[in-house]
Amino acid sequence: MTKLRRRLNNITAQTKNKIKPRVFFQIGLEPLITTGGGTLIDEAIGRAGGINIAGHDTARYPRYSAEGIMAGAPDIILFAPMANDKEFTAVKKFWQEFEKVPAVKNNQIYPINTDLISRASPRLFDAIDMMAVIFHPEIKVEHRGK
Repeated sequence: MTKLRRRLNNITAQTKNKIKPRVFFQIGLEPLITTGGGTLIDEAIGRAGGINIAGHDTARYPRYSAEGIMAGAPDIILFAPMANDKEFTAVKKFWQEFEKVPAVKNNQIYPINTDLISRASPRLFDAIDMMAVIFHPEIKVEHRGK
């Protein structure tokens, strides 16, 4: 546990005074579903130095509309593909219709390995490392996940 705590503290120390990007974490395409406040993924986004645009939502896994996405204006979109690369291709194609969203405009759409982020386990720390580097490419992490 000490090593895992040190990894989190390392990320926190490097990101605490940085601008926190607004993040949309997509877990469903049709309907468009994300993770709300109080979820494991919401906490992981915060630990990685980001702000979950749905973090204020009381629903654990809220559906989002196009208007909600536009209002949230995410800087980064993360997606946990459940099946294969075809699904990620479909997700990227879907987002192209939202060209005014900063994450789309700046090509900041990234897959996150579902096995790392979907359950509370030591692998979650690998997901936090990965997200921290996506959110803040200049930081150094002790360990990079798959």
